[in-house]
Parts: sequence; structure tokens; C-alpha cells
Amino acid sequence: MNVADRLGLGPKREAEPAGDGWLVKVTPAFGGEPAIVYLTGDQHRRYQQWLASGTLIQHALPDLSDDDREILISGLGPDDFDELAADDE
Repeated sequence: MNVADRLGLGPKREAEPAGDGWLVKVTPAFGGEPAIVYLTGDQHRRYQQWLASGTLIQHALPDLSDDDREILISGLGPDDFDELAADDE
């Protein structure tokens, strides 16, 4: 678990079974719409281990895209980053 999560400042994460896998909904810490990532059963097991251990997510879930891993970390997807960066342009 990362420092923000330990302090209660991280995103809200919820997982629910979906067919043979899991839907993980992650709402950014500052609010907004949740982003959703589908995980297989094995990926969900490794996701749970990642949450508990604090290992690097790219080591725990190398088979996910960078975007999906970022959603699991922060709840922010590519469109969210584009929107945040638009203020700097």
C-alpha cells in the first residue's frame, strides 16, 4: 500500500465479480467519475497482492497497459491527464 492510501488520501477502490473476472472501479481521491478496469481472476489476485505489499505495479501486473495500471493507482485515465495538462498549454 502506498503512502497516500495509508493516510486515507488515496483513491477509492471497489472490486466486484464480473463473469470469469472482476471489475475494479477506482474513483480519484479528489472525486469525479470512477474509472473501470476489467481484471481476470489471476490479475485480480495479483492486484490484491500489489495493494497489500506496495510492490511496483508494473512488476505485479506487467500484462496490463500503462493506462490501466495508472487507473488502478490513481483513478485517472488518459483523458483525465489530457484535461489536467490542458491548463498548462
